[in-house]
Amino acid sequence: MSRELIRRYVEANHARDFDALRGMRHPGWTAEWPQSGERVPSHDADVAIHEAYPGYPAHQLAHVAGRDERWTLAPTMTPVRVVGAGGVWAAELLLDYGDGRRYHSPGIVELRDGLVWRETVYWAAPFEAPAWRADLVEAIEAGAVDVSADGGPEEEEAHVEAVRRYADAAAAGDLASALRGLYHEDAVEDIPQSGERVRGVERMIAIVERHPATPRLELRRAAPIGNVVLTEKGLRYGDDLWLEFAVKEFRGDRVARVTEYFAQPFEAPEWRARWVERL
Repeated sequence: MSRELIRRYVEANHARDFDALRGMRHPGWTAEWPQSGERVPSHDADVAIHEAYPGYPAHQLAHVAGRDERWTLAPTMTPVRVVGAGGVWAAELLLDYGDGRRYHSPGIVELRDGLVWRETVYWAAPFEAPAWRADLVEAIEAGAVDVSADGGPEEEEAHVEAVRRYADAAAAGDLASALRGLYHEDAVEDIPQSGERVRGVERMIAIVERHPATPRLELRRAAPIGNVVLTEKGLRYGDDLWLEFAVKEFRGDRVARVTEYFAQPFEAPEWRARWVERL
């Protein structure tokens, strides 16, 4: 079962069990790291990077949600999730580096022939919730998130088209109309890095209008999984670039819930240059 494969895959990463990882990876496995512009071209290259990594983090996975079942692992682990169906899955993990640093690590896992074929991974640092929007948000409650990935090809196509219409309208500068066109009036926006939740599209619009800078949005990818669409976007604030990874959960033809992560690009470390390719 794909869900079980993803769970075992995360556990093998945490344990640095490279033999187990090899058995779960497709012969053409690659990993892409958009923030540093790197591609890991093979399992052997990944092993070399892991063995040379200065301070490998613990990977925590506590909650899995898919089409047919939901279950929770040890209650002491931090609630994160996996959602998917068929050949595309989204994983939202917490990484603990053991030195006080804890990063959110969302990404996309694509399967082929029942094995992990391609990974796209982000590292998103926690940040303080901005004071200027404190009256428009609430704190995220602790706990696992249930996600259903029901939906067929027709719904998936319609959801991706809705995301593209939103991106076009946002790029044209009409962000308020874009938000109203994509989100339900009672939609919820979660930002795990800052521990914020925004309830309702009008509050989302108020935050956008109050924001000290409006980014230029570039939709890089929209991957559908039933009633969920995973999006990767570039947000340009003048010369400053941020990358956004989002899990958009649809109810009917509009988004009812979105979980967003924001990550800045960084320079690829020189120590692993011989094992990677440039994106």
